[in-house]
Amino acid sequence: MYTIAALIQQINKEAHNYSDILLKDGEPFQFRLPNGYAKTQTPPLSSQAILDFLKESGKSDGTLDYHMAARENGGHLDFAVSFDNVRYRCNLFLYGGVGRLGMSMRKLNDNIPDLDSLALPKLAKSFANRATGLVLCTGATGSGKSTTLASMIDYINATRPGHIITLEDPIEYIQRNKKSSVTQREVGEDVSTFAHGLKAALREDPDVVLIGEIRDRETCEAALAAAETGHLVLSTLHTTSAAKTIERLLDFFHGEEKTAMQSVIASVLTGVISQVLPPSMDGRSRVLVTEVMGNFSNIAASIRQGKLQQLPNEMAQGIKDGQTILNKELVRMVSEGVLSKETARMCSYDPYGFDTELKASRGDR
Repeated sequence: MYTIAALIQQINKEAHNYSDILLKDGEPFQFRLPNGYAKTQTPPLSSQAILDFLKESGKSDGTLDYHMAARENGGHLDFAVSFDNVRYRCNLFLYGGVGRLGMSMRKLNDNIPDLDSLALPKLAKSFANRATGLVLCTGATGSGKSTTLASMIDYINATRPGHIITLEDPIEYIQRNKKSSVTQREVGEDVSTFAHGLKAALREDPDVVLIGEIRDRETCEAALAAAETGHLVLSTLHTTSAAKTIERLLDFFHGEEKTAMQSVIASVLTGVISQVLPPSMDGRSRVLVTEVMGNFSNIAASIRQGKLQQLPNEMAQGIKDGQTILNKELVRMVSEGVLSKETARMCSYDPYGFDTELKASRGDR
């Protein structure tokens, strides 16, 4: 008999490079390799099988009604699970309109990658050396945002004394004290929301604050206020480009408030790292590709004046200062044989611009 627990133990032995597991009522056990999801030949899973696994993993004692809890939380629940000596970030969700359960499980690595090992552009790495400001890491789900920020926190922790507070949903990487003292808090367990946790954190004398995600206006306001008052704040957003990230922050505000926030963001922003994590040409690994925007004077001026449409051109003019443009980086990866043209184009937020950039790199008209 196949059980979810037994299948997870099997792939932990045989497929070390998997990143995610997908469990759905009515579908076979699936897991993600660098080149996409692999469906096993196992019988379809059931909602009860998922609940049984949660009980076996120690997450459930059988008393919590997960269907009801998910409905009360907008149709899903986020939590962490440890099983077979591996930690997972889980999202339990309802689907199908009839209360069927599914669960996505992201494998969490206990080893925090060294910041240098990520091959980030020099400008992006320099953000971790700042004492104050707002650093944003953006991208789609699964693009490595949490890993990038965890590596930055680990670097800060290893290089200078201070108090680092993280607010996460759930805690992904365990940060152990080095030169700094690190306090990690989990939303739903230690604090009710990111915004409430951040307000409390600012009363606890932090030097650096990590916010797992800026999801709403309240969290955005608190993050900007923290950066304004002399803290280094790191967070994530689900945006596809550096310029879109600024638009997303301003979308939380309206009218005169938006105009005022343009000045605030222009003053406190350190930089934006927008990233994608596509499979390599050989399908054996995934490749980090980044767009990096530093808050240089021309960038700050465009944000302050609300001329966000100028940001891509301002970034292009700042390549000599270390800024990078996603399409240029994708084309470089294609030219070096790291990515296929098709994969790179799929990762671009401007595929037609990618085509133009690729033709120019090859000398085509």
